[in-house]
Amino acid sequence: MKNFFIKFGVVLSFVLVFGTVAVRAEVVADTTVPVITLLGDANLSIEQGVTYIDAGATASDETDGDITANIVITGTVDTATVGVYTETYAVSDVAGNPATPVVRTITVTPVVVVVPTETIIVRNGDTVIWQGNVPLPDDGTETISDVNGNPHTVSTRSVLALVKDAETTSGAFTLSNLTYYDSFGAFYFKCITPTGGTELCDNWQYAVGGTTPWTSIDQTILTGGETIGIYFGNNHQVSFGTTTISAGGTLTATAEKYNYIDNTWSPLTGVSVGITTPNESDPWNPIVISTNPVDSNGSAVITIENPGVYNAGIVEDYYFPSYVVTVNAVSGGGGGGGTTSTTFSVPNAIAYLKSVQSSDGSFGGSDLYTDWVAVTYGAGSVFGNSRNSLLSYLASHNTLYSLVTDNERRAMALLALEQNPYSYNGVNYIEAITQSFDGAQIGDVHLINDDVFGLIVLSKAGYTTSDVEISKTIEYIVKAQLVNGSWDGSVDMTAASIQALSLFPGAPGVSESVTKAGMYLQNNQSGEGGWINVSSSSWATQAMNTLNVLWTNNGKTPVHYFGGIQASDGAASLNSESLQNRIWATSYAIPAVLGKSWDAILIGVARPSVSTGGNNTNGESGTTNQTDTLVETKKIEIVELQNDAIEKKPKPEELEKETERVINQNPTQLVFAQENKVPPVPSEDALPQNNFESNLLTASAEGSRVPVPLFVTVGAGILALVGGFWYWFRRP
Repeated sequence: MKNFFIKFGVVLSFVLVFGTVAVRAEVVADTTVPVITLLGDANLSIEQGVTYIDAGATASDETDGDITANIVITGTVDTATVGVYTETYAVSDVAGNPATPVVRTITVTPVVVVVPTETIIVRNGDTVIWQGNVPLPDDGTETISDVNGNPHTVSTRSVLALVKDAETTSGAFTLSNLTYYDSFGAFYFKCITPTGGTELCDNWQYAVGGTTPWTSIDQTILTGGETIGIYFGNNHQVSFGTTTISAGGTLTATAEKYNYIDNTWSPLTGVSVGITTPNESDPWNPIVISTNPVDSNGSAVITIENPGVYNAGIVEDYYFPSYVVTVNAVSGGGGGGGTTSTTFSVPNAIAYLKSVQSSDGSFGGSDLYTDWVAVTYGAGSVFGNSRNSLLSYLASHNTLYSLVTDNERRAMALLALEQNPYSYNGVNYIEAITQSFDGAQIGDVHLINDDVFGLIVLSKAGYTTSDVEISKTIEYIVKAQLVNGSWDGSVDMTAASIQALSLFPGAPGVSESVTKAGMYLQNNQSGEGGWINVSSSSWATQAMNTLNVLWTNNGKTPVHYFGGIQASDGAASLNSESLQNRIWATSYAIPAVLGKSWDAILIGVARPSVSTGGNNTNGESGTTNQTDTLVETKKIEIVELQNDAIEKKPKPEELEKETERVINQNPTQLVFAQENKVPPVPSEDALPQNNFESNLLTASAEGSRVPVPLFVTVGAGILALVGGFWYWFRRP
């Protein structure tokens, strides 16, 4: 028995000592800290008002694995307030080991407002009047007054508004005449005066980004970053290898476009070059001989079969500007109305006119042609039955017209035939003219020919420079002259203006104006001695005679030109032309060949002290229409509809308002923070008693170093004791 208790004690001690050591040998403490990895930049900047979204971070632990879900973020970012903000990322593992915190710095910066600008270039050929940048203002409206002081509402982002800003800030130029056309509802740069320079009028063009818009300067809206060109001159032109060829020959015409940035010309494609002759019954629609599309170099090779003087121009630009092309007859040629003499026969020309006079005394079925023949009869001192029949027609068709130019033309016809326009059969044409004077000019403010011919008629009706109608009209005409010396870029109107202004040589500005105009005409004389056509050549020759000079080109004078165009029947036009055109051309040519100006042709009449009270209320005439006016002088309106500059030929169907782009930003601060907490290490009492074995196996499989509780050791000892006791005492 004694041996039994000794053996039992030894076994129990062995179990208690070595069993506890064996179990506790597997327990190791967790001291490794987790690691936080920041996603995105650690330092970043965002603009004030922009929504900030946290990029987040990840966390991993050597024992616990991915513990990202336990990350706690502290700190907020107020994107509405400029400043520097931080976010701190922290986490601990199950053992309570805290990771090294990671910090993200967020800088909220002020909103940088980028003000868009527009580049504006104002130039006259080689001379850059001003170039600079103008800020594009906020979208809105402002009021701009025209030359007459009338206010108009325009967009603050229109070309006009930006150019007005440039005028104010630069001081380099003045919009000296800003005209508004009610008929188009649009502004037009009529005159711009460089600081310290001469006023430039009536030939201003504009483009945006190298393209000429179809809308006016107040209706073209800018968006920022564009380059606006305001330049004096034409935007398109045609250059020629030669402008004089023989019948059946060819010439090369090249269409070109203007580059306002560097003052150069480059080929213009996608257009056609047309060859035309004047349509005297409708000056705005010439007779088209041919149209010739240009190639990729902007060039067209053109063949013209018949001799004569033609005009050439770009079809899409309504043949403006136009250029003179002379086609000479081949030696030995002719016929069909070809030229037969190098001298012009006035008797033959008058005989032609008599031969085409209607039985009622009129010419061409219109007052227009009849009145101009009357002027010619006065120049050629034509008397007899034809003259009497003409006077009879005028007496029976004696009425005031609705257009002042018609009344001016009729007054010239009467003065040429030695009749008094103050009281011709009870009608006062002079009063009708003076009543159209608005205090600054005569008739339509958009035209210049009514001022020119009004001045001629009034000078013969007893008016002088002491009369405001004369002094103001002279001032208006002089001011309308272009820098190249012309009026409207027209030979016809320049020649007519010379004749009108020369009647008042002492008036301010007249001498210089007439000299410049004469130089313009001389520089545009063709190699055949004439100008664009019979009409232009006739009036230019009259102006030449007024100035008492003789112009030649290529050794030829206007006499050579007229001699070369007279047909065998005496008309100053080819037989192929219409009757009206031949009458008109011949009636123009005769005074020119005779060397007589309108001043020399028209008689002077005394100015009555009291108005004769003509029936000026009768403004209708059954035989009169728009074409029966002095517009046939190729008056090109200041609006210049045939020029493709925007304010001059607007296309309403293309006037579309740009849609406003409004961006509403409502920044919302979205800050996501997880309120996760690291769970505490469970106590011994917290372990489920009924799941002891599974917890132990799990801990062993995962290599856990969690300490083994004491009751596990005691339990193991008891089991060993019972087993040993049973073994010991079962022995015999």
